[in-house]
Amino acid sequence: MSAFSRGLRPRLLLLPKGFHQHQFFFSSSITRVVNQSRSSYPLKQILPKNKPSYTPAKSATPATPVKYQTFASRIAQRGRPTTLYQAPSHALFMVSSYSAALFCFSYAGINFWSSYLHPPDGITWWVPISFGCISFAMAAFGGWLLLGPARLIKTITAIPNSVMGNSSIVPTELKLEIELRKMFPLPFFPARKLYAKPDEIELPSRLSPVDRRLSVEQMKSVRLQEEMEKKKQLEYEQSHIMSSPIRLLSRALSRLFFDLFQALGRTWTREGFMKLRLKGQTYKLDGGGWVLDRGKALDRLVTIKAR
Repeated sequence: MSAFSRGLRPRLLLLPKGFHQHQFFFSSSITRVVNQSRSSYPLKQILPKNKPSYTPAKSATPATPVKYQTFASRIAQRGRPTTLYQAPSHALFMVSSYSAALFCFSYAGINFWSSYLHPPDGITWWVPISFGCISFAMAAFGGWLLLGPARLIKTITAIPNSVMGNSSIVPTELKLEIELRKMFPLPFFPARKLYAKPDEIELPSRLSPVDRRLSVEQMKSVRLQEEMEKKKQLEYEQSHIMSSPIRLLSRALSRLFFDLFQALGRTWTREGFMKLRLKGQTYKLDGGGWVLDRGKALDRLVTIKAR
C-alpha cells in the first residue's frame, strides 16, 4: 500500500497546469446557467396570487341594546284582531238547563196551588205551610237552573287599540274583547260584548296543561303503540266494509248520548266551567273550548290568581 501511494502522488503532480482552470471555468459556467434560469422565473410568479391580507381589524361598533317586548305588545303590533278563545257548542247544556228549570217551576206552582192555597179538608195546620216552603225551595232551585247558561263566554279576542298617526296607524296597547253567549236565541238582540285590559281579567288557574316530560324510550313506546292501534283499526275497517254504515251510526249515537249525559251532569254540578272575574263580576269560561297555543297565549296576558 505504501508503494502504491508513493507511486500515485507523483502522477497527480504531473497533471497539466490548466486542468484546475478548466475545472473552475466549468463550475462557474454551471453556476451562471442556474442563475439565469432562476432569473427567467421572477419571484412574483412563484409566490401565490392570492396573498393573505393582513389589514388590521376594525374596531367592532357597539351593538344597539335590544328592547324587551311583552307578549301583549307583540300581539298589538300585528295590527289585526287575534282570537284567543272559542267556546264549544252549548246547545244541549242550555236545553237541559231550561228543561230542568221548567220542571222545577211546574212542580212549585202546582204544589203551591193545591197544597197551600187550596189544601184538602181535615189536615193539620202545619201541612200546608210545609208544602208552601217546599214550593218556594223548588222555585228558587228552578231559578238557579235557569241562570245556568247566563254569562257564558263565547269568544275572547285580542284587539289592538290603535292611534292614527301622520303616516300610518300605530298600535299602542292591547284590549281584550269578551263576547257573551245569548241566553235566548232572539234574532234582533245582539250578543253582549265587554272590553277590558288584559291585567283586569283574573283566572283561578292556568288554561295550559302541565307538560309531563317523557324520556326518549317512553315517547318511542307511545308512538309505537299508537301506530299499532291505527294499523289494527285500518285493517278491521278494510276487512269489514259491509258493516261500516252500522258502525258509523253507532258511533254517532254513542257520541250523542255521551254529550247528552254530560250536559245533564253539567246542569246540576257546573262541572268543567272556570270562573273568570272582570271588574268585580264573574263569568263562566268553558274549559273544553279551543284556546290559542294550548292556552299559553291567554295565560300570558291575564292575571292568574289562585283562590
